[in-house]
Amino acid sequence: MPAIAYAQAATSAVSPPADAGTGEIIVTAMKKAESSLKVPAALSVIGGGDLKTVGVNSVIDLQNLVPGLNIGTGGFGTNISIRGITSTDQTSKGELGIAYNVDGAFVGRGQEQGLSYFDIERVEVLRGPQGTLYGRSSTGGAINVISRKPVIGKLEGYGKFEYGNYNAVRGEAAINIPISSAIAIRIAGNANSRDGYLKPTGFSIIDTNAVPPTSSYTFTPGSQKAKNDQSDQTGRFSILIKPSDDVTFTGIATIGHQGGTGPGAAVLDSLNAGGSAQFNIPANPVPAFVDTNFQNFVGTLNVKFGGTQFDLLGSHQHFKDHTQTTGTSNPLVTSTGAGPSPVFPGSSAFTLADYQAVFNTTQMEARLSNVNPGAFDYVVGANYYFEKTHESDHNWNAPVGSYANTATWQNGIDPLNTTSHKSYGFFAQGTYHVSPELAIVAGARYSNDKTVRVGTFAVPFFNPALGSPFSPATYWLDPAGQPCHYPNDCVGNPNNGNESDSKVTWRVGVNYQITPRDLLFVSVSTGFKAGGFNDFDPKTGATAPYGPETLTAYEIGYKGKPLPGLTFSSDVYYYDYSKQQFNSLVFFGPGGTPPGVLYTAIGKSKIYGWENEFSYQVAPTTSISGNFTVGHSKVGDLLTGRVSTSQFQYAGQPIDRSPEFTATGVINHAFEIGNGAKIKLRGLIKYSSSYLISDLSNVVQFKQSSYTRSDASITYATAGDRITVQAFVENIENKLQKTSGPNNYAGGYGGTNGNFVPTTETIPNSVSFGVNTPRFFGVRLGAKF
Repeated sequence: MPAIAYAQAATSAVSPPADAGTGEIIVTAMKKAESSLKVPAALSVIGGGDLKTVGVNSVIDLQNLVPGLNIGTGGFGTNISIRGITSTDQTSKGELGIAYNVDGAFVGRGQEQGLSYFDIERVEVLRGPQGTLYGRSSTGGAINVISRKPVIGKLEGYGKFEYGNYNAVRGEAAINIPISSAIAIRIAGNANSRDGYLKPTGFSIIDTNAVPPTSSYTFTPGSQKAKNDQSDQTGRFSILIKPSDDVTFTGIATIGHQGGTGPGAAVLDSLNAGGSAQFNIPANPVPAFVDTNFQNFVGTLNVKFGGTQFDLLGSHQHFKDHTQTTGTSNPLVTSTGAGPSPVFPGSSAFTLADYQAVFNTTQMEARLSNVNPGAFDYVVGANYYFEKTHESDHNWNAPVGSYANTATWQNGIDPLNTTSHKSYGFFAQGTYHVSPELAIVAGARYSNDKTVRVGTFAVPFFNPALGSPFSPATYWLDPAGQPCHYPNDCVGNPNNGNESDSKVTWRVGVNYQITPRDLLFVSVSTGFKAGGFNDFDPKTGATAPYGPETLTAYEIGYKGKPLPGLTFSSDVYYYDYSKQQFNSLVFFGPGGTPPGVLYTAIGKSKIYGWENEFSYQVAPTTSISGNFTVGHSKVGDLLTGRVSTSQFQYAGQPIDRSPEFTATGVINHAFEIGNGAKIKLRGLIKYSSSYLISDLSNVVQFKQSSYTRSDASITYATAGDRITVQAFVENIENKLQKTSGPNNYAGGYGGTNGNFVPTTETIPNSVSFGVNTPRFFGVRLGAKF
């Protein structure tokens, strides 16, 4: 198990090593390198070892190790939640609630955040609002992924190979090459291939949406592949130039591709059935695929002059995404037309989303800080961020009787837009040491954010004079002026919108160094997420803006080494979420019927909790570590529902994906077997109490029951871990947990008796959820030189 450290996170061009004298991890806290036990904030750092050994293949796996972290997946990639704070608007106009950074560069889209980890130095998960040093989209915290950098004067490398169930084949390798006394390069790459685990199964239906409702259809899986597979390849080239001790430049280029079948959602009826049946989803014969290419470039310059250090970071990201995601719910949930109609006869339909987008992101940050600790430590800086997206987020309905004929597919919705996000900020934070034991921290940031969208939005056309609310797809034209049919875009009515916000966020705190190895800290900090605009607002009949999100956090914590070999951290926090962005849907159809589009409303809530983490070296070859959390959340005010019809007051309900208790325990033990070789045993078990997931558009909640999730591994390693052979198993219980959704709820609107408890499903296999991974097991081989 890698060491666990607790500190405020940041990034640097040169990853700091562990302190050889104390065994503490050196983190770039407050954007300056210092000991993990000296930084007054809550952060889990997983580093100093092999992430894959502890079951971390991507950001999704971090939730098994880090308290307060919950990560869902869907058509727009990952959705990160820390202490209940997140964002469910992952569209191009949305802002995220958690700042995700790779080598110091902010990554603003969920599709880009789920890339595989390889050749990583460490991952830092910072909890709590980071409005001062991070600013943009850091209302709930930040995750920093820091790759391994070149090392001057050292030729080294490694290779790893993994084979497991679901036909999993993974490999990665890296080599560090010294070019001269001032230059080194590092070349790394990985490739991953794995079958999906949500299996299409055959079914039969009578099309009750047809006229007359007598048509019977049977669908078999045929050649359909299981969903939630993996197929990606990535390469990274890094160069380090260090002409003197005072000047360092690091350049990183990452190029990769993602393919495969793509994401899918598990259906509630199968999840309730459990066992092997939990993986069953209704077959959808429409093709699903992922075809994504990306190129990311980051350059960092560090210069020391006198007692001051200057840091400059520049980054450009290019991400081209073409993903066709097909629905996994019973096609009876969706219909073309409006159901039985003599004018436009309806039909049940398979759903698909054909998403095509190009993201281009440019950002820069400049900082000044003091080199050597003194009576006053500081960091000041400025940053600029610009993201531009061209996209078509096209949703289609394919009639069950003619799904093979794309000319019969009806347009669901099609936003065809160019969206830009522009942000800049100025920040400063300082620590004044009143005495060797007492210090005062204060910081502030000015942020300015602007979002602009220019485009069109094609939605099903309502025409009551014809006796049917929805026209055929031919109502909309494609860019060439012809009736739009798959795969062409549909050009709809204007969908232009813009929103600008500016805000000063701040942080104040007091640190008391009880002993050189024990720190007590108290802080008050604020978070800010810019507002935006809704594609459709019933009050205006067009786009309309909504306000920014603001939060004030109060925290008191301890971190230190109260006993030899024991590192312990404890934090109590309280969040006053005075303005919170909640996302649901607004429905276009008559009486609040589908289709719908994302709608953001402003509410408020309270969140508080107690987090604890520890790592104890029981003996030279035995260690135990873990964490436990107690938390509570409650919505204070939120009117939600289908908006175009009745609304419900959601006050008193808990925030989604916020269990009241979680605990994780890890044990490591090694046996010496001669010549420096070892047998290493590792076991992990995580417990989570139940939590709720809401459908705010239909005003219902679904429960994820309490669960355990366990991992185990046994590793043979030669001296210095030159050669390793590991057998592993993850999620021994082989149970899926709901992490996002729900989708396609087909029950009663508004719950039952005001309790928001859904009634019995009227259509089987209709509700679906994003889920975590099943049981994975296999062997890993590794060698290094």
